[in-house]
Amino acid sequence: RELGFNAKRVPLSGASEFQKGDVVIFEKGQPRFVVEVKRRARGFETLYRFLERTDLLFLRADRKSWLVCMELETLKKLLKNAPRAGAKETSI
Repeated sequence: RELGFNAKRVPLSGASEFQKGDVVIFEKGQPRFVVEVKRRARGFETLYRFLERTDLLFLRADRKSWLVCMELETLKKLLKNAPRAGAKETSI
């Protein structure tokens, strides 16, 4: 919600077969994105190390789709500065 999304937590998300994920983001009143939230004491050290040198990290395993990893503050900046639908594009 802090980012402007219509999002709702899924109660008992780990125990539910009905709805997957921890959070659902709605668009036009319909579920659009399912969000899984993970937190590990030391589980993502390599990702954090990569992000020390850059703002965005694009990664993928062989024959898998690309993933994008970034700090939440970077996402906030991207969304704040993103052109809105119908707005004229400006160059830097």
